[in-house]
Amino acid sequence: MKKLFTLLLFVFLAPNSIWGQIHGTFTVGTGGNYATLNDAITELNLFGIDGDCTFNILNDLTETSNICVGLNTKGHTITFKPAAGVIATVTFTKTADNTGASGNWVIGVPNLTTTSGTNYGMVTTNNIVIDGSNTVGGTTRDL
Repeated sequence: MKKLFTLLLFVFLAPNSIWGQIHGTFTVGTGGNYATLNDAITELNLFGIDGDCTFNILNDLTETSNICVGLNTKGHTITFKPAAGVIATVTFTKTADNTGASGNWVIGVPNLTTTSGTNYGMVTTNNIVIDGSNTVGGTTRDL
């Protein structure tokens, strides 16, 4: 029993970087790994990235909140594209306001501001690809 308790304690207290970072191909939409793009990116931001990620969109999506990739991609690529053979539309219902004081945006990379109000500048996120083709290496506009 003591060994089991020790193992469980290790599992819950160990940092995410040991096994929790994300990489691979995931599906977004009805019946997918994630219901929305926001759900996918929230998890990505929470656990981090340790390899390239592709999010294949399965069907039309309506995103009601901002999509914010707020992590250092460490040179890995995050790709959004329609799944094979899918023609999809992603509709954003959140008002974009990149110039006003509200700080709202639709897809973007945030400034890193602490709860105390200290602004550390832009988060180092790069290598984000929005690929509209539903084939590998394709040039069609299916998204």
